[in-house]
Amino acid sequence: LEHVEISYATTGLLVKDAKRPKLTITNSEVHNNSQVGLSLNAELTTIVTLVGGAKLFLPAGGASILDDDVQVLKNVVHHNGSYGIVVKSYGATGNRQGSTNSAMIFDNEIHDNGDFGIRVFAQYGTSIGTPSRSVAEPAIERNFIHDNRGGIWGHVFSNEGAQSLRAVGGVYANNLVVNNEQDGMRFTNTHGSFFQKVINNTVARNGGAGISHDLSFGSRSFVMRNNIVASNDSG
Repeated sequence: LEHVEISYATTGLLVKDAKRPKLTITNSEVHNNSQVGLSLNAELTTIVTLVGGAKLFLPAGGASILDDDVQVLKNVVHHNGSYGIVVKSYGATGNRQGSTNSAMIFDNEIHDNGDFGIRVFAQYGTSIGTPSRSVAEPAIERNFIHDNRGGIWGHVFSNEGAQSLRAVGGVYANNLVVNNEQDGMRFTNTHGSFFQKVINNTVARNGGAGISHDLSFGSRSFVMRNNIVASNDSG
């Protein structure tokens, strides 16, 4: 997709489990969608509700976005109702292959969205069967993210006691994150792990923290190096 305009939908573009053909979105404008501008989802389960309301998570085959399967390059993403771009990985017990999302998001301008400019999250639901994994590890580099509710938010969520790998990782490098209402970069955690590399970013003049992180549970290898964090409401 090149030189296209995606606007006035609920979600501007929903990409699910892309493997082949590869998808590149470049030199395009994504704006004024009522919820999310671009939603890049790696999800592997079918959910069946049983009598009594219990939910059964059934494996639906490996579902991953790997390396350059999906590339978001040189776009302008603005004035969407919630997030500008979402990178999601969802997994559940019972699928050995698991779910991984490694989308590439380079050289975009992301501004004036109703929530965070970019949200990255891994979610894991438990049921019967073999433990699996859910990992969101995008490459987010050289983006200009400004005047959103927040800049970049990475979040891990799973049920307590889940015996699985559920994590947010990836590379967050050389981004300019400025003038957002809340945190410039935020990493929060509910029963999961972090292994991000946050390198060479400029995070300034945001209304919350420059870089906020919660390393209280399961953090493995969180690298933060050579960032400029200045003139935010807090550090």
